[in-house]
Amino acid sequence: MLSTTQTVTPSNDSTGGAVIITKRLLVRPSTFADAPDMARLANNLKIARNMRNTFPSPYLLEHAEVCLTMCAKDPGNDFAVCRLEDGAYVGNIGIIRGNDVLHRTWELGYWIGEEYWGQGFASEALVALCRFCFETHPELLSA
Repeated sequence: MLSTTQTVTPSNDSTGGAVIITKRLLVRPSTFADAPDMARLANNLKIARNMRNTFPSPYLLEHAEVCLTMCAKDPGNDFAVCRLEDGAYVGNIGIIRGNDVLHRTWELGYWIGEEYWGQGFASEALVALCRFCFETHPELLSA
């Protein structure tokens, strides 16, 4: 069962993103220090098959660095999913804001490293990020 306990605090770094703490996870802005773990975990065909067609496979360190560089240009949209108990990087979650007629539509995407599958980390991070988005951006709520 997912915990409803969640703490959100402003980020203390230059990314401008929030830090979300759940029962077991720290969902924080991605940083360049995440690149090696991101490359190691994302270099998995099982993950690539479920991502957009622009997700590279094999996924190399240079791909992680390019991804993080792009995300740094639009802070607050890309988050590292880390285990709270030890800070281990387990995957990534992010939002893409729609524009023009889709301005009230946001897309949420995520991936979790295979070694962390089956532990409910994706579900916990999804619930936390959705709650954060709706609480901080009430304009997303529509009938």
